[in-house]
Amino acid sequence: MLIAQNISLTLLSRQVLHNISANFAPGKMSIILGPNGAGKSSLLSCLAALRRVDSGSVMLDDTPLADMNANIRARKIGFLPQEGEVNWDIDAGALVALGRYPYQRGWGLSKDDEIAINNAMAATKTEIFMHRNVARLSGGERARVLMARILAGTPDWILADEPLANLDPHYQIEILRQLKKQTLNGKGVVAILHDLTAAAAIADHIILLKNGEIAASGTAAQVMQAQILEDIFETKFDIGQNENGKLLISCQY
Repeated sequence: MLIAQNISLTLLSRQVLHNISANFAPGKMSIILGPNGAGKSSLLSCLAALRRVDSGSVMLDDTPLADMNANIRARKIGFLPQEGEVNWDIDAGALVALGRYPYQRGWGLSKDDEIAINNAMAATKTEIFMHRNVARLSGGERARVLMARILAGTPDWILADEPLANLDPHYQIEILRQLKKQTLNGKGVVAILHDLTAAAAIADHIILLKNGEIAASGTAAQVMQAQILEDIFETKFDIGQNENGKLLISCQY
C-alpha cells in the first residue's frame, strides 16, 4: 500500500498541497484528475519521494519513503515524468537499459538485466527501435520507449504524470492498455490524466483535486457526476454512456 498521510507542500512561497491523505492499493489503477494548478504533479512527485513534504509523510507499506534507501526506493517505484523529451544522444535500447540502474553492481549488464530489458521492449513493441536514436523517433514511439524504461526496472509501483500528453489516440490507447496490464500483474499504478472519459473507463479509483485539496474521491460512478465535475472544473458537463456502459464525459460548448 502506498499511503499519503496529511501531506502539505509549499513551492515558491505558495502552499500547493493542503493536508492530503489518500491510500493507493497494489493491483489497482488510481487516477488523479483536476484543473491546471490543482496540485496534481506536486502530489505525484511527493508520492515518488521526488519532493520532500513540509509536513505529514508518504509510506510504502510500513516504511516512510523519506527513510528508504534511494536504490531500494528506485526498485520499488518507477516514475514516468510529464515531458517525454530526451535531450541527449542515445539509442532506445540504451535508454531502456537505464531502467536497470538501481540493480547494477558494476560495469555492464547482468543476465537478469538483459532479460528485463528484452521483456520490457517486447511488451511495448519497441524492439525494432533498439539501435535507433531516440531523437529520431516520433512522439508516440518515444513514449513507448520511455514506458519500456520504467518496465525494465520491474518496479512494484508505476507513477505516470500525464502519460497521454501530445499522443495520437492510437498511442494513447496503447499506453493505457500497458498501464492497465501492469495492474493485472499486481502492480500499483497512479497516473495523472486530463481525459475524463479515459479516466472513467480505466480507473479503479479516482482522486479529484482542486486548489491543493481532495475535492472528491471514489470510483468513477461515485465521483464522475455532473455537479461534482462542474464544481471542480467550473464548467458544465454532459455525461452519457456507450454501448458497453462506460461513461462518456464532455464539456458543454
